[in-house]
Amino acid sequence: MAKTAILVDGGFFIKRYRSIYTDNADQSPAQVVRNMYAGVLRLLRQANRNGQSHCRELYRVFYYDCPPLDKKLHNPVSGKPLDLSKTPEAIFRKALHDELRK
Repeated sequence: MAKTAILVDGGFFIKRYRSIYTDNADQSPAQVVRNMYAGVLRLLRQANRNGQSHCRELYRVFYYDCPPLDKKLHNPVSGKPLDLSKTPEAIFRKALHDELRK
């Protein structure tokens, strides 16, 4: 059995994931990780069924993404402060990275 590593581009994955899984129940970080892992296993099963010369076994999933921006800025027009770490996307990405570490 050939050990296979999968590299997931986080930015592309999240964008594509949200276009496929539109139900709110699928948007929690824990559910995103479960669905990603299920998709990786489905991909390997499909490769094994397509008559590859050797059977593939999952070695590891590498998830490539940068941490969310957590700077504090000021809106140049209104002058109001903006804390990027408090945005919904930053909160989601931080929770997703924490879930992936588990």
